Amino acid sequence: MKFYNNLVLSALCLALGVQSVDIVSMDIPQVAESGKDLVLDCKFEYRPEEEDQLDIKWYFNNSPTPIYQWLPAMDTGPQIIDPRFNQYMDLMYTVNGEKYEKHRALHLVNITHHLSGSYMCKVSSFLDEDFNQKNLMVYVPPAVVRFSHQSEESEGQTEISCTAEGIYPSPAARIYWKDGLGEREMDKTVVEEGSDGLYSILVSTSMHTESIRGVQLGCEISIPGTQFKINEELVISPEISFDDLELDTLNETYTDYDMYDSTNSSLENFLYNETEVAYDGSGSGDVVLNYEELNSPYQSPPPSTEQSADPRVSGAAATTAAQLLVQLSQLLLLLRLTNLIPLHL
Repeated sequence: MKFYNNLVLSALCLALGVQSVDIVSMDIPQVAESGKDLVLDCKFEYRPEEEDQLDIKWYFNNSPTPIYQWLPAMDTGPQIIDPRFNQYMDLMYTVNGEKYEKHRALHLVNITHHLSGSYMCKVSSFLDEDFNQKNLMVYVPPAVVRFSHQSEESEGQTEISCTAEGIYPSPAARIYWKDGLGEREMDKTVVEEGSDGLYSILVSTSMHTESIRGVQLGCEISIPGTQFKINEELVISPEISFDDLELDTLNETYTDYDMYDSTNSSLENFLYNETEVAYDGSGSGDVVLNYEELNSPYQSPPPSTEQSADPRVSGAAATTAAQLLVQLSQLLLLLRLTNLIPLHL
C-alpha cells in the first residue's frame, strides 16, 4: 500500500512540475597523484516520498554497466559491480550519518593511473532520474630521472642527455642552459609507452664543449595538464688544459733572498760593525774592533722556531744556514786579524 501511495505522489509531483530527485553538486578533482586516497562525491536532493525508491549508481568511462550501486532502502550496503575496482573501493566509507545519503560517495584508496577517466553519478527514483559526470586524471611522477653528459675530446663535442621513466600520462621534457643571454631550449625528444601504460622519455643534444664549460645546465620534466614539474641541474666542469697555463707561472724563479728571509733568523740579533782599524807599520799595530752582540758570534745560535718565508725551506734548513753564516763571519775575522798583525820570529 505504501509503495502505491508513493507512486501516486510521485506521479502527481511530476504532473505539477514539482522538482523531484536532483543532483546538486559533484565533487571530483580534475587531477590527483597516484598512491593517494580519493573521495568522489555526488550530492543530491530528493523528496521524502522518494526515499524508498532511491537508486545510486556510478559508471566509469561511459560503460553501460555500473561499477558501483547502492539501494538505501535495502539495508544491504553498497556493492562493487566491476571487479576491476575491488582493490580500490572502500565500501565501509560513509560521507555522513544520513540513512539515504551516507554511501553516495566513492572512496578510492591507493589510486593508480588505471583509474584515470570519466566518472558518472546517476541518482534515480521510480519516475525521475538525474546524472552528472566529470573527468579524473591520475598522474604518476617519474620513478627515475637521469641527467648526464659525456664528452668526446677528439671531436670537441659533449653529448647531453636527460631521461625519465615510469610516468603517466605522456610527459614533456626540455634541456636548457643559461649563458648570460637568457634561457635557450632544445627539443630532441623520444617518448615510449610501456606495457604497463607508463611512459619513458629521452631528451638529448650535442653541443660544442667549449661553449658550455662552466655553464649551468638544466633538465625539466613536466606532465601536461598538471602542475607537476621536476628539475635536475648540472655544471660542465671548466677544465683547464696545460696550454692554458702561463709559462711565466711555470718558470718562476726564486733568489736566495726569496728562499731565505734573514729577518726571521737569529742573525738579526748580531750586528758586526768595524768602526776603526789602525796600523802604524812598526809591527806593533793596534787593531780596534767594535761590535755589538746580543748573541755571541762564537756561540751557536739557538735553534730557530721561526718558519722560513718560503714554505720550501724548512726550519731546520734555516738554522743550518744561520750556523754556516756565523762560522763564515768568524773565519773572515781571523783572516783580517792575520793580515793586520805582523808575524815576529
